Amino acid sequence: GFCLNRSRVFLSYFFKTQMETKTEDATPWQPDDASKNCTLCDLPFTWLRRRHHCRNCGRLCCAQCTPNTSGKFRTCNKCEIDSTIKLRPPSAEFDDEGKNGFTLPDLADMKLKVLFAVPEDDFDPTECSIPWMMLKKSGVTCVFATPSGTKRPACDFRMVTGEGLKMLSNILIADANGRAAYKSLCEDEHYKHPISYEAALKDIDDWDGILLPGGHAAPGMKPYLEHPVVHQIVAKMFLPGGPRHCAKDGKTPHRPVAAVCHGVVCAAWSKFPEGTKLSVGGEVPPPPPPEPATTDATPEGTEPSEAKPAAAAPSTSPTQDFSGKSVLWGKKVTALPLYFEKSAIRVGRLLGLGDYYHTYPDTHVQFQVGEQLENTSDFQEGKEPPMSLTAGHKRDSLYELCGFTVQDGRLITARWPGDCHTLGYKLLRILEETYL
Repeated sequence: GFCLNRSRVFLSYFFKTQMETKTEDATPWQPDDASKNCTLCDLPFTWLRRRHHCRNCGRLCCAQCTPNTSGKFRTCNKCEIDSTIKLRPPSAEFDDEGKNGFTLPDLADMKLKVLFAVPEDDFDPTECSIPWMMLKKSGVTCVFATPSGTKRPACDFRMVTGEGLKMLSNILIADANGRAAYKSLCEDEHYKHPISYEAALKDIDDWDGILLPGGHAAPGMKPYLEHPVVHQIVAKMFLPGGPRHCAKDGKTPHRPVAAVCHGVVCAAWSKFPEGTKLSVGGEVPPPPPPEPATTDATPEGTEPSEAKPAAAAPSTSPTQDFSGKSVLWGKKVTALPLYFEKSAIRVGRLLGLGDYYHTYPDTHVQFQVGEQLENTSDFQEGKEPPMSLTAGHKRDSLYELCGFTVQDGRLITARWPGDCHTLGYKLLRILEETYL
């Protein structure tokens, strides 16, 4: 009898608390039959993929999109991002560990514009949408360019639906953060109305930076990776632009460039135009100061012998001819490592997908990038494998910037989708330091 009474007290308190919470919540819950798919990742609900309500916004989501139960109630990834990411004034101290919430610089007043060069189809959704989400949160305008500029680009459908990935779909598919970010990206006006590569090249001085996402499905990726206009755009981004694009000291004058996975291949195939003179290290030397004007007349009261000679121009660092060389020549970079690409190729063939993960069957990404570098040792693989079949959690996130990236001046490169939160964060840092 005593236990029964305690159970009744507990249940009455529980239901009273739930009713009070629901009454105080101004946002109504979506009815269970309002959607057959998750409102964030768009995957269909099944008897295994159950419906869950976000206790903050009331939307219907799957369990992967509502994993945030650290607080009092379950919340979806979108609400968690909105509450976790905090904007800070430019030049304020970075919170690399994110102990007090994830902090991004508020760059809205700087009116920066970053170009995203993407293919018409088959790019990786995470590698594009996660950096986009972080840049947009910081007030940076992101403009998308495709080969034709006539239709909205589309990502690799397998990475958002899991179709064809069979029993490994939960491991190989884009994670919940990537799928949710991609769904938000699809609603962005700049994404729905891209410009063409030719238009982006014509307006080259408008871009304060560029991002080159990757992907591996050959039909859509090859036209983007091999497009000569994209190569011209990337090459021009590595040369001085307008006055705001150059450092005052003349060092690393090119605009910020970010690339991930196969996007690094696109950068490696971009060559400097003929006549490009760069100093040792790949930097454009600052122009010498103008010589002071001299006249033949001697100032009144001054003897000719006392006239001061003109100051000699300071010597500049030795230059080297970079004509026809890759923009990555002399740079340290990373991209999809050989050991990781081979593992993905084996998995793809095991699933009956053939060379789905092997964009260029006669070579590999590490070789394609390495042959364009000054030294093969300039390619850095990273110390730990980015993912294994039992450790999918090695992807980075807003809570743990554990992704592997390589920064060389204003160039930032990454390996795979699991590095993209870190890539987006460091790209923002480069943008802030460059244009502040």
